[in-house]
Amino acid sequence: MCIIEYLNENSGAVTAIATLSIAVSAIVSLWISKELAKENRLLRKASTEPEVAAYLKSDSRLKHARNLVLANVGQGPAKNVMFTIRANMADFKRHQVSPVLPTNSAIKAASFLPQGESIESFFGTSPSLSQQPQLEPFEVEVTYEDLKGTPRAVTYTLDVAETKWVAWLE
Repeated sequence: MCIIEYLNENSGAVTAIATLSIAVSAIVSLWISKELAKENRLLRKASTEPEVAAYLKSDSRLKHARNLVLANVGQGPAKNVMFTIRANMADFKRHQVSPVLPTNSAIKAASFLPQGESIESFFGTSPSLSQQPQLEPFEVEVTYEDLKGTPRAVTYTLDVAETKWVAWLE
């Protein structure tokens, strides 16, 4: 018996199997399309969302100066950027941290911070920040809004010990 005769005699079963295979393929294809659409939506959203980060960095002009930086590392602009430093004020005074940075009160940094832009403020000098006992780690809470006005808040723990190695290179 040749294959054509076999298929002709069992055409109903062959049709059922083919139909089932097509249906399963369609369902899998639909699921893949749905997942791709979801990922595209997330990517599109991520490509327009602001993300404001706080960190310490060396000043490019002053050898031992350290700056507090608020940078919009996201892909969208941020509005109403504010930050609050949560730290031991006595420890800040002992290490001569910049007096223009009060602790435990919100400071308005910018009404508008475009993507890729940053704001820097003098924080202190390596010798005073590194004197023993070293400045305790502290928190910087950053609040801001996206263009739609959706509020966002993130807290960073900063530690001058992370910038200590920079002094070795200077």
